[in-house]
Amino acid sequence: MLDFMTRNHVYSWDGHKYRLLDDFGDFAIFINIEKDDALPFQLTVQQVENIDDQHQIINVEDPWRESVNRSYEVGHDYHAIRDSNLARIQGVIGGSKYWIKKQRAELIKVLVSMKVGAKSTIYRYLRRYWQRGQTPNALLPDYANCGGKGKPKTRGEKRLGRPKEHGSYDSSQSTPEMESVMETAIKYTIFSGKYTVDKKGKPKNVFRLEDAYLDFLARWCDGDVRKLENEKPSSDLFKAFFYHKFSPEARAKAKVGDKYFNANLRKLNSDVSANLVGPGYSYEIDATPFDAGLADEERFPLGRPTLYEVIDSDTSSCVGFLLTLTPPSYFNAMNAMTVAIRDKVELCREFGLEIEPSDWSMQGLPKAFFGDLGSDLRSKKITSVTVEHGSAMINSGASQPEKRGKGERSFGRVYAEISHLLPGLISQYLPKKHGGKYKPEDYTMLLDELNRIIARTVMVLNSKPMGVGKVDADYPTKLDTSPNSKWNWGIAHRTGPLHSIDPEYFWYSLLERDQASVSRGYILTYKHLQFEIPDTPGLRERVYNNRQKMEVAIDQSDASAIYLVPKNGETKYIKCLLYVHYRRFEGLTWRDAELRYKEIQDTNNDAMHHHTLYALEQQLKNKEEVRAAIEDKKSKSANRTMSEELSKLGDKAAQRDESKAIYGAVKPESARNERNPSNNDSQTSVVMANTRLNKIFMDDED
Repeated sequence: MLDFMTRNHVYSWDGHKYRLLDDFGDFAIFINIEKDDALPFQLTVQQVENIDDQHQIINVEDPWRESVNRSYEVGHDYHAIRDSNLARIQGVIGGSKYWIKKQRAELIKVLVSMKVGAKSTIYRYLRRYWQRGQTPNALLPDYANCGGKGKPKTRGEKRLGRPKEHGSYDSSQSTPEMESVMETAIKYTIFSGKYTVDKKGKPKNVFRLEDAYLDFLARWCDGDVRKLENEKPSSDLFKAFFYHKFSPEARAKAKVGDKYFNANLRKLNSDVSANLVGPGYSYEIDATPFDAGLADEERFPLGRPTLYEVIDSDTSSCVGFLLTLTPPSYFNAMNAMTVAIRDKVELCREFGLEIEPSDWSMQGLPKAFFGDLGSDLRSKKITSVTVEHGSAMINSGASQPEKRGKGERSFGRVYAEISHLLPGLISQYLPKKHGGKYKPEDYTMLLDELNRIIARTVMVLNSKPMGVGKVDADYPTKLDTSPNSKWNWGIAHRTGPLHSIDPEYFWYSLLERDQASVSRGYILTYKHLQFEIPDTPGLRERVYNNRQKMEVAIDQSDASAIYLVPKNGETKYIKCLLYVHYRRFEGLTWRDAELRYKEIQDTNNDAMHHHTLYALEQQLKNKEEVRAAIEDKKSKSANRTMSEELSKLGDKAAQRDESKAIYGAVKPESARNERNPSNNDSQTSVVMANTRLNKIFMDDED
């Protein structure tokens, strides 16, 4: 008994491979499986042991394993051929001493006489049966090996394929030189990387296969078209080369480009949730434009909102959402993350909904947030998530939505539930003649109303079973596969309750940080606006160290206040309100405040420009007035002595007389025209008037 050998296995020694056909204890029957004229032979146990001592018999892989294990459908022609061949040799393989030449020859002689087949045919099938493993499938026909699959075919100079039926020109036979030119033409056309984008944003190669074929012909004839008049490589030959040379993956990548191929067409080898322990390990966060417009309180159309969703990667449950009329930004992302960790009962109460905790039970801080490499999620500002709260911020590679498949599909599920209910739908990819819709006048819903609708939809989707699969083997069969059930079971049996965190502190910690200047000891200046630090002395004292800076947190939705970041050992964010002189910026977002400040500055700059021109004009007039006075002074005082020049200096009567015109200009019209004196009384009236003025405008020194 050969204890180290197994019947029908293949062993190697002396550089050849042998199959053990039978083991009879004292001796064994082998056959060489590599020779075409091999027949069974006998070796005793001693001979086998001697060979093993000298050559170390090795158990090797059966080279006929794949051929024998072929399977075909029931009733296939190959099964009929196999059974027919087996019936021909059944009398020999069923014999007791088939390995003895004389007895084997007698059996074969009987089969030949019975016209079962020729001797050579019977020997061929016997060898195939013994060499390939002594199973019926060893006699399957080898037609699949015919034709040299995958090998280039040649027929001398004669063209392969069906003879040409139409046309007077001949087609060329493919040669290595021609294939090299074909490959070059394809490389510089289809694989050149030039794409256009259709209405849906999908890339499309600008070159067609016909364009590559024409480029090949131009290269093949080297610019002389007359060379192709009598013999031209056919387009079918070029097409066959293209599909044979380049794999389906390479052709698809060339058709739409690497970026679109990797995002939508490449084979997925794994799933993000495959390595997750349970719910709460990874939250996918993403944003997309919502497909319905919004209006204000007076139902005036405002615009298209942005929807943020936060999806648990393990259970596909929606743990939070944020609907806003502002585009994607870091501020919107941090608010969506805050919604994800909050108690949903309180959140829905702010929306005007009253729910039970079981309706939406997802809350708590996850192990990681998983983003899409967008600018709103790869900002340095979000590092506080990892530094202060121990939750990782992970971003997938660019253009890899398949890694966030559950989050991407969630948008479609929400939209499918409510799209038929909403007015003001948007079809941005299709023109109107193809059924596209863009009617801003139909925007009807308010932001609060749509928030409540989406909240109800999220709770409905979280309670909807998601199929038999997508759960582990230990998941109870009596429990449905809705996100709610998967979340509750996973929290209880896998991850445990998520880390609870104060939403207020979490929101403050994610706010954008910056430096504000300190002036006068209690005033903060940030982006040209001033804020007052509370609980500080109200002294208007000069601060000589005016370069002092303080770290502040900025709420982008409200420029009415900024927040002092706690210093070492402190916990409270101090709210600093706008200084009273800047009250015109209260209630504005920071973006609107910056735009208003810029508008004010532009207005003041324009006004200063006009003021400068006006001031210059008046100054020139003043200079002319002074110059004329100086000239008049020179002409009138040219012949006066110094005593005559100073004779009226300090004359009060003269001063009052000169001021009379100014006083008259100030008087009301009715006071200036009391009556018109007659010619006879004019001199007397003037004297009396002067006397009254002298009394009224008498100086203290008079």
